[in-house]
Amino acid sequence: MKKSKLIQISLIGSDADLKDSQLLQKMAFDIGRYIAQNNAVLITSGEKRGGLTKMAAKGAWKEKGIVIGIMGNKNNALPYLTSIIDIGTTKEGLREFFLINSCDAVIAIGGGSGTLNELTIAYQNKIPVVCVTKGEGWAKDLAGKFLDKRKYYRFEKASTAKEAVEKALKLARKETTL
Repeated sequence: MKKSKLIQISLIGSDADLKDSQLLQKMAFDIGRYIAQNNAVLITSGEKRGGLTKMAAKGAWKEKGIVIGIMGNKNNALPYLTSIIDIGTTKEGLREFFLINSCDAVIAIGGGSGTLNELTIAYQNKIPVVCVTKGEGWAKDLAGKFLDKRKYYRFEKASTAKEAVEKALKLARKETTL
């Protein structure tokens, strides 16, 4: 019997300093729950300071899902992580590269400059992205659009947590079978 690889999905979005609304925090929590309920792995930064990513990790953890934190300082880890991959540096930009390239699909919600960096890495590496259209930030601004004139692919859009996870799973399954 052939074992199939678990699908790995990252939720990217605003850090705690952007003060996201309760709606986005609830959506991130629900995205984490739905990822775990669908037997997929949540890949996150795993840092205590995380805003929406922390909520997604908490949601997946509550469902007894697998939550992997890719971080530069394991001493700053969330309590909701199943496993930690310590990349050995806190240099900004490098963690995002490893985080995004560990995923089969990405869900973006809210987002500032770090999220934009992650979206660019996903786009350049043709990793499918689903952007949540609620709230403010890069996810809403880029939903349904191409990032540049090369038109590698259009960022998908979703308005609910369940829709975002369903689309990410569908895109990930398509990518992993190519």
